Amino acid sequence: MKRHIALFFLSSFLLFLCRLTHADEAVNRTIQQHWQLSMTQQNYLNQGKFLATAEVESFEKNNENLQKFLFKTSALNNKSCDRVLDFLSRYEDFKLHLDFIKESKYDDISNYVSFVIDSPLLPFPMRLHFKIPRVKKPGEFAFEFEHGFLKGLKGVIHIHSVSNKCLIYSESFWQGQDTKIPDFAIEMFSETLTRIAFEKLFRAIH
Repeated sequence: MKRHIALFFLSSFLLFLCRLTHADEAVNRTIQQHWQLSMTQQNYLNQGKFLATAEVESFEKNNENLQKFLFKTSALNNKSCDRVLDFLSRYEDFKLHLDFIKESKYDDISNYVSFVIDSPLLPFPMRLHFKIPRVKKPGEFAFEFEHGFLKGLKGVIHIHSVSNKCLIYSESFWQGQDTKIPDFAIEMFSETLTRIAFEKLFRAIH
């Protein structure tokens, strides 16, 4: 009898591991469509850690001092996309969950988001103003910064429902006049504040 019970628990545990492995593989296949992650990064993502990488380069062209910015981020939430997006699409409430967002507004008619962010990590308070719908279902959603810091930045958010989990991937690119902010500083505050935002917002999802 004890042997049968032990075998039952062992087979249940192995089945659980098998399902977990298949789920991880499904997430890995999906994210690789957008971002070629290392094995370590794939493991981090499946463990619920947040990935964010910013690459900033200063250069000169036609006697102009310019900068370019490439930013990628991804996160996996174990809850369904319905629950995750129902919460994350309330952009105007972000100021209630993130200390560094001092003002958050959303206009349902124009689909414009407006954030004022300030943090000891930032060289000065920044206003971000861009157009994006309330993202409430998986899909691909483009956005562009039309005013404020990094005006002209363009990006896209990809939302995937994978094995009853919600996978989020976003990338954005900007090139323009030198901001007078060192490259490493932009990389640091972009990556750090994004990770903090994901961590706090994901914890607040019920």
